[in-house]
Amino acid sequence: MIDLYWLYSHPAYFWTILLSCLAWTLFWKGFGLWFAARNRQSGWFVAMLLLNTLGILPIIYLIFFRPAKKELVIGKPPKEKTDSKRVELKNENGSLKSSAKEAKVKKESKNKE
Repeated sequence: MIDLYWLYSHPAYFWTILLSCLAWTLFWKGFGLWFAARNRQSGWFVAMLLLNTLGILPIIYLIFFRPAKKELVIGKPPKEKTDSKRVELKNENGSLKSSAKEAKVKKESKNKE
């Protein structure tokens, strides 16, 4: 068993243990805080921020309480392209004209009459 006198007399071991615990805690706390903030879970975020549990609380959160994975979408999803200038007109025989150019010609011919 390691007692405090032994750690005092062997400072290299003390610093190794301390830095290992610090790295472990920062790693798990960072992941836990990142996921809690990303999922807008403010209760978990504050709890993990204030309580130092040597990474146990973030691990519990990440395993049991994190929401299910969502598909990652980078940027905005593409919208359907719509042409606001596009007008559909019917020919004399009932078929649709759908080009903007034809609609413009038809509109101009109506205005001349």
